[in-house]
Amino acid sequence: MLLFLALAVPWYAAVELRNRGFLWYSVVDNHVLNFARQRVFSDEDVPLSAVQFLGVNVLAFLPWTLALPWGVARAFQRPWADAQARLWMLFGLWAALLLGFFTLSPFKLPHYGLPAFPALALLAARAWDDSIEATPGAAAPRALMVPICVLFALLTGLFALAALGRLPLPEGALTNVDVVARNLAARGEAVPQGPLEPYVSVLVKCMVVFGVATIGMAIAAARRWPAVGVGVALAAMIAFLPIAGEGMTQFARSRSVRPIAEALLLRRAPADRVIHEGSLENSASLLLRIPGPVVVVHGRLSNLAFGATFPEAREIFWDPPRLEAAWTGPERCFLVSTVAPARSVVKALAPVHLIAHAGGRWLYSNRGD
Repeated sequence: MLLFLALAVPWYAAVELRNRGFLWYSVVDNHVLNFARQRVFSDEDVPLSAVQFLGVNVLAFLPWTLALPWGVARAFQRPWADAQARLWMLFGLWAALLLGFFTLSPFKLPHYGLPAFPALALLAARAWDDSIEATPGAAAPRALMVPICVLFALLTGLFALAALGRLPLPEGALTNVDVVARNLAARGEAVPQGPLEPYVSVLVKCMVVFGVATIGMAIAAARRWPAVGVGVALAAMIAFLPIAGEGMTQFARSRSVRPIAEALLLRRAPADRVIHEGSLENSASLLLRIPGPVVVVHGRLSNLAFGATFPEAREIFWDPPRLEAAWTGPERCFLVSTVAPARSVVKALAPVHLIAHAGGRWLYSNRGD
């Protein structure tokens, strides 16, 4: 703790001295006022409802969620006669208080429940361990294994149907787990959903993993082998992790700014102006590809809102009239927009040439190719 304070406090003090108001923005606006949804410098993030937050965390912790009723009940079972029993009660409080706090909080995002997962993992592991050791009061082996077997069987069927193109993505699924998708939906814009074809190999691998796991779990449940059952569940989830990573990589490609950046680099001259419409963090990697500054319009509702108040930011954060003036000037301008054309500032610009459209972004210019 002393080392942390020795490193962090001087840095925060130095930043505050150079940028007055930084500490208030970081501590009060970003945390205290954010909790009450009274932020002065708001960003685009739209919070989950209490039901959505609990639902996302229940699904994210599967299949171990199914063992939690026994683990939690054991943790809060009186009497807490020794230090070990009190420690388990502490793990239960850790998970319950954290999830309860954010469930009741006016502002919460899907990942806010992650700090409770270590405690939940220990509680689920204890439920399985008690069942394996046949501890008095423990869950029956089949009570733990049969629900997971049913879950794995359902997942196998769902992945098979999705791979065959018979199961489209449920409406609202992305908005519950993806912050960007929820922000788009809140603005009344269409959430980009690419075709399932690039994910077919991922879906087939998932079908195979959970199909094999279903068979293994069914055998373990029939024989009342909880140690084998938990081994099957662990093996299935370990096998699923790299496949999930492959799917997330494909999803990131579908949202990537790379096609827009490449189209821009092919055409941009050193003296050309690059403007971004919307929160710049939605296309942050563009800054890694484009030399020179990128001007932002309609981008103050973002994590850069506080920085936009400083005098030196005036040349970076433009209003629409300034963009319109530059668009009709002698410079060639490129506009990268994350806003659908019907709502975009591009409606007020002329002439407009659409150069590229990919990853939920549009690239326009005031000069044709």
